[in-house]
Amino acid sequence: MKLSVILNSTKSVQNLLTQNLPIEMAWKIKTFVNKINPEIKSYEEIRTEKIKILGEEIDKGQFKVKNENIPVFLEEINELQEKEIEVIPPVIKMEELLEYSKKSNIPITISANDLLVLDWLIIE
Repeated sequence: MKLSVILNSTKSVQNLLTQNLPIEMAWKIKTFVNKINPEIKSYEEIRTEKIKILGEEIDKGQFKVKNENIPVFLEEINELQEKEIEVIPPVIKMEELLEYSKKSNIPITISANDLLVLDWLIIE
């Protein structure tokens, strides 16, 4: 799984975890999140360090990449985001979500945007 997919899905996965999910499904997702959190943390640390190296301080403790360094920064970050992360994501069937929602009488609300972003996680 590419790091970019994980990074782009973080908010949507968190949104999904706020829903009334079957306990086993919630456990699978939470376990997956716990496995990818170190990868996300490492990415953020590297990204922040690159911003400091290629940038300038604009406010106390806040850095911005210098305009002349933006192409180098973007190239390096894009290369990092293309890295494959060795993790097996869980699979959730939309049918199971709908059945559980009906059974529990508590609606599961997932935005269209989250469904698009989580196409690797939620299948028809």
